[in-house]
Amino acid sequence: MKKYSFKLKNLLFAGVVLLLLLTNPTQEQYYKWVHDQIKDNRDLPKPSPILLGMGEYPKTRISNCKLFSIYETYFDGTDKIIIGIGGNFFTIYSKGLK
Repeated sequence: MKKYSFKLKNLLFAGVVLLLLLTNPTQEQYYKWVHDQIKDNRDLPKPSPILLGMGEYPKTRISNCKLFSIYETYFDGTDKIIIGIGGNFFTIYSKGLK
């Protein structure tokens, strides 16, 4: 019974890791999310016409950790650290104008 339980736990763990690997957001998905946030004016400063046209992107440093990504973005006087995991984005740090 213990052997079966151990295999099941390993299989479940492998499944979660695989799911996170497959749903780690791409840079393009992040920029689309930023664009949507600016358009909705919910989480970032007022939009610039160039950014809304998707011709210019905010200054961003991306760290791809395979299971998730960390996006450090500076835009219009605002610093943000955002984690992308499971196909979603979560702001974990924000400093500056709103």
